[in-house]
Amino acid sequence: MPAAWISLCSRRSFQWKSPSVCGLYPWTVVTFVLACQALPSAWASAPTRFWIDQYAFGEGETFLLKSAIQASSWAQISGETRSKFLAVKGHQAPSEWDIYWTAHQGCERALLHAKPGQRVSCVPGMEAVTEKRQLAATMVAAYGEGAFAVIPRTYLLPEEYWRWRLAIQSQASQAKQPFWVLKASTHRGTGVQVLPEDEAIAAARAIEAKGHRAQRTLVQAYIPNQLLVNRQPFYMRLWVVVTSVTPLRVYLFNGGFLVFGAKRSKPSPFDLNKTEESRAGS
Repeated sequence: MPAAWISLCSRRSFQWKSPSVCGLYPWTVVTFVLACQALPSAWASAPTRFWIDQYAFGEGETFLLKSAIQASSWAQISGETRSKFLAVKGHQAPSEWDIYWTAHQGCERALLHAKPGQRVSCVPGMEAVTEKRQLAATMVAAYGEGAFAVIPRTYLLPEEYWRWRLAIQSQASQAKQPFWVLKASTHRGTGVQVLPEDEAIAAARAIEAKGHRAQRTLVQAYIPNQLLVNRQPFYMRLWVVVTSVTPLRVYLFNGGFLVFGAKRSKPSPFDLNKTEESRAGS
């Protein structure tokens, strides 16, 4: 396998269905190769059996995994659950799989019946650092105000709406935060809004008014002077495989990809690829 598989992708061209998605195919291979290497050596003579709870994932999200399994001579799909209702899940058939690919609820239930050496695709409790809201709550619980030296100042909605409003009022005499970012509890960049403070307050107030019926989200201080590439903001996506918690054993994949946003009308002081015009104007 090459030392690095790094692909630069635009949000517009990114599709989970493609087998060559931004260099992710080799990463899928790495994921289940590591999992299979951790299985008991006595099982080496038999194909490694995967059970996939397909209903737990979005359309196309298991395409790469299935492709890697089908291309392998030592793995097979022993079961697949396509419906959440009235169908046998992998955790209900623990003798039918060596590796169980599912979401958090399935993982937790499977571990109650798993035999030594069986593997599941997630670690219970990981959502404390892998979900937007939970990450913010975990950081604040651990570090208090010190958390905001690492992450943007964050308030959970709807429950912390009035705490956020009081914080805004207390900072009125100081430098005003011109923009806020509202983030929904979704992924792949959906549900993100960058709004002026007045519009952010109105949007958050509508969420707070719905109470427990509201979509749970959060509001974060907007970071000015962001690091850009040719006037485009971006985020990096990297992967690790956790094969053991006690002791902690984590494998970092030697690759990843970047997702770029829309080009900014004005350059940032931290633009990594300024044009001569933008340099002259900065």
